Amino acid sequence: MDIFVGMRTHSLILSSAMGVPPVGIMTYPKNRGYMRTIGLEDHLVAFRDLSADSFFEKIDAVFRNRKAVKEKMIPLVHREKQKASQAAGYLEEYL
Repeated sequence: MDIFVGMRTHSLILSSAMGVPPVGIMTYPKNRGYMRTIGLEDHLVAFRDLSADSFFEKIDAVFRNRKAVKEKMIPLVHREKQKASQAAGYLEEYL
């Protein structure tokens, strides 16, 4: 896939973890938080501002710049994966 379009937080996480730049509909504050963490907050369309034109403009912009978006996103996603792995390690002694 070149880009992913979704509105559920876990779908945005999964696509970015697989190296696929997401475009999201912000239906929950956690969508914004996650997208901010991976440097892609500007790739969200707020649900209250959603229109066919605004959404397709965002999708088109990300698609046309997908290589640069991916290059920007990958190091930040890698950092998040490392943090998740470390967090799981803290629980290891209790398992």
